[in-house]
Amino acid sequence: MSLSSLLNKVVDNYGYGESYAVEPYNFVMHGLERLSWKNKVTFLDRLIDPKGAGYLPIDLRDKLSKNKLQPSVAQCVVLKTFQNVFQFAELDLGTWLTRFENLSFFTRGSIKDADYDARADFIWKQWNDMCRNNDVNLVLMDGHGRIIYRLLKKIKEHGLEGKRRIIVVDMNPIVDRWHKLFLPIDHVESIRGDIFEIIKNMDNYLLYLNFCGFAGMVDNIMAIRGRYILSLSTLNINPDLKSIQRYIESKRQESVKLRYPNGEIGKLLKYLEKVEFENVSIREDFITIYVIAMECRKRKHNGNDVDDSIKRARYVE
Repeated sequence: MSLSSLLNKVVDNYGYGESYAVEPYNFVMHGLERLSWKNKVTFLDRLIDPKGAGYLPIDLRDKLSKNKLQPSVAQCVVLKTFQNVFQFAELDLGTWLTRFENLSFFTRGSIKDADYDARADFIWKQWNDMCRNNDVNLVLMDGHGRIIYRLLKKIKEHGLEGKRRIIVVDMNPIVDRWHKLFLPIDHVESIRGDIFEIIKNMDNYLLYLNFCGFAGMVDNIMAIRGRYILSLSTLNINPDLKSIQRYIESKRQESVKLRYPNGEIGKLLKYLEKVEFENVSIREDFITIYVIAMECRKRKHNGNDVDDSIKRARYVE
């Protein structure tokens, strides 16, 4: 079976009727072994295109997943088909990286890729610094895995297989299923749950939060103790998000007047005015900062550093 024939069959049959979870699995499974490895990867790449449609009917995609940035049920079925044949999650790290280094959802063009690289480099540096004396969990709330992919490459390049492990957390059951089917389980632990609740039971972790929208999340962000990395999209109809971006870009120099000062974004601004933060990466509609939400003052006692007090820097209404 040719690649085009299999793709056409997906378009014609994928997801219609009550058996949508069975039929695509069967016909993909039957056709899969007839494709070359190159065509297998191309087929997978197109089906799980980050725009959400790939070669699936758009009306079906919208029915199964309202969030175009999340994998749909249908896409997960196809991924499960591939997983059952190739056992993606069980691959050693080197093989996994080689197999998927050309998948389009790991790259998004020069400007966005530069942003991903900057974020991954910063996360890696902080992680290394924290790992000097103790093992530190890297806990991520991330999307399709572009940051995870880059961090896995760094683990491989630095010969740290078996010594570094990433924990990725998501509340959405479909996204969690995606992570468990696709990411290499020897290096990535996928957990379904509320990341803010999960970190309450953790010690020695570095937290990275990647928000496309953070409505209702500001209180959770404000409650975080310690240092963490925060990414947020300003590609939104709310003009106050752009005001936040200008405030961050100007390193607090921009005078900020919000249209809705008592809303969620107003609360976030008041929080940012109270904490220390460092710009990590800024692109047109996306910003990443390193937030220092807790400061420890130290004094000398017999030549040794001693914690004198802990200053909690946060906004309290």
